[in-house]
Amino acid sequence: MTNLDLPIDTKPSLQVSVSDTMKMLNALQPQGEFTFQTFDDNTDRKKANGGKDLFAKQFHGTFNRHATSLFELNQQGAGVYVTVNQTDGQGRTAKNITGIRAVFVDFDTVNESRLDMLTGLDNTHKLLLPSFIVESSKGKHHAYWVADGIPLDSFTDFQKRLINFFESIGDIPDKGIHDTSRVMRLAGFYHMKVDGKKGLTGEPVLTKVVYPTGADIKRYSFEQIKTMIDRLPALPIGQTSKKEKYTSKQTSLAILNNVPHNRQPIPTNDSLPRLTADKVRSLARGRWQAILSKLGYEVSTDSKQHTQCPICGGNDRFRFDDESGTGSYICSQGNGENIAGDGLSLLIDHAGMSLDSALQAVTSVLDSWGLVSAFDDKNSIQLTAWGELLPLNDNVIFNNPYPIHAFSQELQAVIRRTSYYFQTPPSIAGHAVIGALSTMCQPYVNAPFQHSFIPASIFALAELASGGGKTQVNKYIYKVIAEKNREYYEAYQSKIDEYNSQLSALKGKEKADYIATTPKPKNESFTMSAGTLQFITGKFVIEGALNLSINSGEAGKMLGGYAMSDKNIGETIGTLADLYSGECVEYNTSGNQKETGRTKAFDRRLTIDITGQPIILKDVFSNELMMKQGFLARFLISCEPSLIGKRVFDDMERESQDENLDPALLWFWNRCNDFYDRVPSDNGKNADGSPNRFNMPFAGGAMRYLNQYRQHCENRLNTTFADYQESAQRMAENASRIATLFAYFDGETSVSIERIEKAILLVEYSMNELLRYNQQSQASVKNNSQKLADYIVRQCKDKGVTRLIYSEVQSKVSVKALRQKSELETHIEVLTAKNYVKVVTLDNVRYIEVNPKAIS
Repeated sequence: MTNLDLPIDTKPSLQVSVSDTMKMLNALQPQGEFTFQTFDDNTDRKKANGGKDLFAKQFHGTFNRHATSLFELNQQGAGVYVTVNQTDGQGRTAKNITGIRAVFVDFDTVNESRLDMLTGLDNTHKLLLPSFIVESSKGKHHAYWVADGIPLDSFTDFQKRLINFFESIGDIPDKGIHDTSRVMRLAGFYHMKVDGKKGLTGEPVLTKVVYPTGADIKRYSFEQIKTMIDRLPALPIGQTSKKEKYTSKQTSLAILNNVPHNRQPIPTNDSLPRLTADKVRSLARGRWQAILSKLGYEVSTDSKQHTQCPICGGNDRFRFDDESGTGSYICSQGNGENIAGDGLSLLIDHAGMSLDSALQAVTSVLDSWGLVSAFDDKNSIQLTAWGELLPLNDNVIFNNPYPIHAFSQELQAVIRRTSYYFQTPPSIAGHAVIGALSTMCQPYVNAPFQHSFIPASIFALAELASGGGKTQVNKYIYKVIAEKNREYYEAYQSKIDEYNSQLSALKGKEKADYIATTPKPKNESFTMSAGTLQFITGKFVIEGALNLSINSGEAGKMLGGYAMSDKNIGETIGTLADLYSGECVEYNTSGNQKETGRTKAFDRRLTIDITGQPIILKDVFSNELMMKQGFLARFLISCEPSLIGKRVFDDMERESQDENLDPALLWFWNRCNDFYDRVPSDNGKNADGSPNRFNMPFAGGAMRYLNQYRQHCENRLNTTFADYQESAQRMAENASRIATLFAYFDGETSVSIERIEKAILLVEYSMNELLRYNQQSQASVKNNSQKLADYIVRQCKDKGVTRLIYSEVQSKVSVKALRQKSELETHIEVLTAKNYVKVVTLDNVRYIEVNPKAIS
């Protein structure tokens, strides 16, 4: 199933989205305990039961604890809700609320454009974007701003301010959603309302998280939330305090009785910038007393004092409280019907000005104080449409998905399931499968190449941070191999114990005869997690091992240390390259020559399947000797991004699945056991102990096909592969090796064109990974356009502006080369083309206007 859906074992079944549920709950409080509530969504059923809701139930604790009950109730038509704020686990009345998790708004009317509005609040109104948005049913939404530390006594006011704001911009939020104990529909469950009078028939609609998609959910601080709330228009006075029982009424009728004699005419000036209401409110914040005075409306600066109304003239009926600097007021108008609002409302709803007249009047005052610029005009450059920011780096990093379709259907399932269980990129499991096949097959088969044969062994190297999952992947992919290796080792241990026991009981000539006539048991185990060059060559030369395999999540053990020091690196990589190619390996020590007389071994095979941390591979890939001498060129490479930081552990679907019982893995383990049952019982040895490997031939046309591919690689050596010629020249060889492993594992006796085609996908992927890694490394070094963008954005943030004077940037930019006129102009053109800046001229002054997206 997709999207982490979880089936319910009742009929008819619905697919509950646990991923949406956990996304919402983890956003509100990671690993938290919640109070869940269910109600019957079937109004007709409640009426039939005399108004009693048989599905009204509460559950306190973690989601995992109550998931089954919630699933079953939802299946039967109950709506599933969660108390947004933290409770004491004893109930969900106001007295049970112990903490605020978020502020939120319930938009209970259909509006298909609302999602765009909510996700554009940062640009349109300079407000915080919602942390997440839930679609409760088609076109209806719940928006949440998650924050820590919101005081309990601030919650209701914050909620009302948000509701009032969204009303003011034309939406219809639910005005009653401001109590601390409010429950909201829980994402991931179904909304199935039945109401015969309204024509609702219970069609199930999945409640789901629709924003963000694929991004981390934002958590805000109390200070950020408070700053946002303070930017919103003041509430009508009847909503600001529970202690005062006002009824807010707004009117467009002018009350002109007793107009003060000092009223100034409304200024008109066509040359003034045309500001939006939001812009006027922003510039006027904290200045309303002086602005109103300038316009002839004297108001008291004492927020508790009731005075004569400057509009209607009534005594003791007006109060100017200027809450949060918004110019808020209340006036009873002499008839007991209160009118209230902010500074603009005073001019429009009470003084009778039109919106345009009020905006123009306040703008003229602000302009006289030097607070308005041409950039504030609603038609100025700042509100023109900006394109999306485009990359400033010179290189485009291309996508290089792992070619899982290069494997058989069965092996694809093994890779996918292993990647799922241990949450790794698919290349990690893919490399492990190839490494396991190489380990199993290398004793028994050689790969065809031209008219000769080469080892089928594979070297594989992947980038993965420590703790990324390689050890667990290997544990399951190499499971049968590990069991076989353990059998060999335990058999050897038993034999060597018996041998030593016999030897210790003998003396003199008997002991010498026993040593001369009784071969000392050999350790036939063949896998290891790490090994020095001396240990590996010693195993081959002294102990007579024919095949070894190294699989590890710590590449640093092999690619670092003494063997790879400047003194020894040449010999080390030369010997490992010889092993890859099937050449002779040497082990020369004075003690070894005296004891055994052996110094060389032939036809040995080595598989390497390792992963390394980025810091290790950075040095490896930049080591010219490793690359140019051809050692790294022999490896299959993968540098897929790690999933660390994005893995999901608190998940019921994962908890319900046991990798030890997975059908794909069970098939693979049985298939590996079958392989060992059918391969030659001599473990790939002749009677004299020398290797006995099957030289697998090409099937019809396969040699021709591989040579065509080899030519294709050759043709790219001076173009695409110019920096990686050593690797490119081994692509065809590695393709033949991989194709041979696939064929031999499946019991085939020749390498077909189809096998070659699939193997080519894997070697092309490997080469593309090298190219991509190189581009990423180059892209990490910033060019001058990026440095200029950084400087401009930093200056805008420090100064709290979105534009800079062009000449000041030129004279002060931190990169001195950019202070030259031609150089700066060149990179300004780049930034303009990439939608970072625009150069504008106002009043004969050139400015650099910056895309708000670049600043945010």
